Amino acid sequence: MLTEDARQDVETFFKLHEERVRIYKKLESGHRDLLAAPADQGETSDGTTPATTDPFPAYRAAVAEATDGFSSVSQRVLALLARMRNQPTAQECTDAVERIQELERRKLQMTCEMQLLAFQQRQEPEDAVRERTLRHLRQQHATLIEDITDCLRTLRSELYD
Repeated sequence: MLTEDARQDVETFFKLHEERVRIYKKLESGHRDLLAAPADQGETSDGTTPATTDPFPAYRAAVAEATDGFSSVSQRVLALLARMRNQPTAQECTDAVERIQELERRKLQMTCEMQLLAFQQRQEPEDAVRERTLRHLRQQHATLIEDITDCLRTLRSELYD
């Protein structure tokens, strides 16, 4: 049975996790916009360069905002974990939050790798090795998300049991 303090800590973690999900959505949106931007078409038949908007500044801004957001969430989760470690009734919850934190770290790293590969693939779509690597990363990413979901389910059951 969780103490009221432990219960509040777990509820706070769920709010922080929701914030992390919102940050991911913004980052993914920025990446989709980057991929949807017209590719560099080179010179036109009259020797001029077509006027296109460079999608990178907006994507860089999205990455910078996500980096700041993830860092903030991570710092707050680490502070929460420090508090939870001092609550003997919250050990299973603490273990689950630590596991989620590690899985989220790996997920973010993998997301960055996938975004870079997807952009490179857009530039050179015939690269079969890159395509296989991207497909493999997407499978691993899906597995990580399943693992995170399982840990969240465990944490939720601890909260309501």
